[in-house]
Amino acid sequence: MVRNATHVYMTKRFVTSLANATMFTTYALYYIAALGLNPFELLLVGMVLELSVLLFEGVTGVVADTYGRRLSLVIGMFLLGTAFVLQGILPAIDGVLPFVSAFMWVLVAQVLFGVGDTFVSGADTAWIADEVGEDKLGSIFMRAKRYALLANMLGIGLSVWLSTLAPHLPYLVGGLMYLGLGVFLSVFMQETGFTPKQRERGASHWREMAETWLSGARVIRGQPILLVILLVTLFTGAASEGYDRLWEAHLISEIGFPQLAGISMAIWFGIIAALSILAVFGRVLRKR
Repeated sequence: MVRNATHVYMTKRFVTSLANATMFTTYALYYIAALGLNPFELLLVGMVLELSVLLFEGVTGVVADTYGRRLSLVIGMFLLGTAFVLQGILPAIDGVLPFVSAFMWVLVAQVLFGVGDTFVSGADTAWIADEVGEDKLGSIFMRAKRYALLANMLGIGLSVWLSTLAPHLPYLVGGLMYLGLGVFLSVFMQETGFTPKQRERGASHWREMAETWLSGARVIRGQPILLVILLVTLFTGAASEGYDRLWEAHLISEIGFPQLAGISMAIWFGIIAALSILAVFGRVLRKR
């Protein structure tokens, strides 16, 4: 059983890393060059994503604690896959609804992205810890990190290739990977070490989610140090959002890329991402 759980976890880490690298290596070219989003719209995209995560993080945790980590992961994978596929099919659905622009579809996708991420966040770690025991987690996480780095390198190449064919294809392919992973987990993922949280008799799921969110808010309000940590995290995230969302736009619009042997912008972004991964990969190998 431990062996099966380890294989499932490694597959999950590999596929999600491959999908993320496929989508996010060249996403700026899609958002800026293809969809024409301006810097303010790019910041709004990030803000909607972060707010979705902030609002639903504590609420969706009820699913993992009450109904199981497996269910939470499967729901999260399907929500994430739907969010990414939605962005990948924007060229086909743009204009279908006359009052919904491509930018509005992107914001809808960010909400699904944020909610899906809260279902996955922490649930995968809690599940593998329940299945194999805490004493085996260190070696499993280290192996998973190597798988993830390898998947990142493959995803970078795939992203560059797909982006040269059509800028929306990385999102479409990455979203399909997430949907496929959701199917894989629903079939092969087993949950034997989970002890569900006891529910109050007659309490609905929605009531429990609301109570979880409110109880968390009460704890933070009653502990000044927690409130300070929350504010520091909030402002740190807000401060970094501008760089995270706009450095590619600044590079594309203001700085530009060297004109060397006809290397495209997609390839340049791939080179930047690959160099970053190689730096991390070298540190991981030294820890073996």
